[in-house]
Amino acid sequence: MKIDFTEWLKTLPYRIRRIAKLLATGEQTHIVAEKFNLSAGRISQIRKELLETWKGFQGESVPAA
Repeated sequence: MKIDFTEWLKTLPYRIRRIAKLLATGEQTHIVAEKFNLSAGRISQIRKELLETWKGFQGESVPAA
């Protein structure tokens, strides 16, 4: 299993990468939302999208949406 967080981050668009890094530090959803001028709901959606891309990067099957 590949565990290369930095390489995975490089596959993400710049803004999403910044959000991912902040979430990875354990920052709360509402704080990240404020920082990026997004709703907390959108950050939650991005978090789910990040999980899917991470699983894909690791070679795990990702269920179709």
